[in-house]
Amino acid sequence: MASCQIHNISLETLIASSISKELASFFNAHTKSFDKNTSKFEKQFIKQLRVYFKEQEAATLKALHRKSKSIEDAERALADKKYWADLLKETLDDIYNDIVLTSGAATAQILSGSFDILNPDVLKMMYNKLDKIVDINITTEDAIKLQLQRGIDAGDSINLMAMRIQSVFDDASNYRATTIARTEVIGTYNGTSYETYRQNDIEKNQWLATLDGRDRPDHADAHMMIARVDKGFNVGGEILMFPGDPSGSAGNIINCRCTTIAIID
Repeated sequence: MASCQIHNISLETLIASSISKELASFFNAHTKSFDKNTSKFEKQFIKQLRVYFKEQEAATLKALHRKSKSIEDAERALADKKYWADLLKETLDDIYNDIVLTSGAATAQILSGSFDILNPDVLKMMYNKLDKIVDINITTEDAIKLQLQRGIDAGDSINLMAMRIQSVFDDASNYRATTIARTEVIGTYNGTSYETYRQNDIEKNQWLATLDGRDRPDHADAHMMIARVDKGFNVGGEILMFPGDPSGSAGNIINCRCTTIAIID
């Protein structure tokens, strides 16, 4: 069976057709491969973020417990933005690279095409990802300052202040790490598929939502939507070139679990 056949048939058609079992199996294999690969990378991403947040927590608590026991020292513990940005990029660089290589190879195989990780647009995407991810430090700093101010207002001791800081990093290592990992992995994986489509002159692609009851209504509505690769999808009134497109609003890309598949005429 030619690999292009699967991309011209919707999920509903696959289910309804009595002669489409092979196609349905191929379609399911695509989504399972996507879920397997992204889940693996999400776990790796979370693990590395937790290591990073643990270093930030240690630095902040060390500053708080200096002889001066200065709240200002704790607030300034992450003030060396270049140091923490460089450390975060170093921590995550290999994972981003592996996501891009895996997605590019998987997509190229489906297309019976090729993928060049050194393509300028791919390199630009990777650089932009690393430059943007450092913004998570702003959220961390703001959360620390907020908790320290609350501690001051409450007249907390240094030990209670330390507990407040620990709560910031407990949240960072759990909920925030999971949200960041899913958003970054899905966006990078789909972004690489998009670049692979472009490298192989694919003109159209189709949006695939998870449809497990946890989808955003706009993303469920976009399920099976076909769009030109160079025009993007209209999702909730916003144009996204692919699921997780970083140019989209937070409400449209954070925790997105959608993907795409190419249409070959």
